[in-house]
Amino acid sequence: MSTIKNDYILIPGYIARDGGISLIQRLILAKIHNLQSDTGCYASNEYFAELFDVSKRYVSTSLNILAKKGYIEFEFDKRNRRYINVRGGTNGKPPMEQMVKSTKRTDVIKKTIQEVSDKFISDVNQYINSKYIDFPDKENFISYWTEPNSTGTKIRRQEQRYFDIGRRISTWQNTGKKFTPKPKTDLKRFNIAEGTGHYKGYCHKHPKEGASFFKEWDMKKDIAEMPCCGSKPEPQPKRKVLNGF
Repeated sequence: MSTIKNDYILIPGYIARDGGISLIQRLILAKIHNLQSDTGCYASNEYFAELFDVSKRYVSTSLNILAKKGYIEFEFDKRNRRYINVRGGTNGKPPMEQMVKSTKRTDVIKKTIQEVSDKFISDVNQYINSKYIDFPDKENFISYWTEPNSTGTKIRRQEQRYFDIGRRISTWQNTGKKFTPKPKTDLKRFNIAEGTGHYKGYCHKHPKEGASFFKEWDMKKDIAEMPCCGSKPEPQPKRKVLNGF
């Protein structure tokens, strides 16, 4: 007799009729849909393996396929517990439809940022040329003001309510301000957590916190921050230094 809690599956019609995934993947997706609440489904791979009488490796592969095809997404709470969300929530809409909308929104944001950056660069060049200003540090000035914010939705210039190019350039030159762009994260140095597709990162300031998990987008944009202190994630835990070694 099974001792698994919630030992039943209610399969929404759009999942049952979806020919884009296998039968077992439909069952796993339906169960995630059943378990999902406002905080997501916290069921482990072991839970699904026991429920469907398959191996944990098979479950891991199936979850990765569902994630890559846009049916689900993995998240982690403040305690680094994995939870799974069905793309589109529990409103009955096909997850792929929701993924397309999300992708389009991301593309619009990227396009908008690029357009704003291009306009700013054009305005700076136009001002310098019209005033015949010698501004050798122009590239750093532009890099500083076109750097994206932590959410990747705006550039630094947009976060200023008032912005006079002439005064900003004058202040930059007078203060001798220097700007060093953020170095790009080398993703090859980071390990990917099995069954999630997320990158594992560690905090060297608080090594006891253990690993945190980050989306590829956040890592590529260098906006990933450790939840304990906001520092940049490191690819490996901090090594203990032993006296005499």
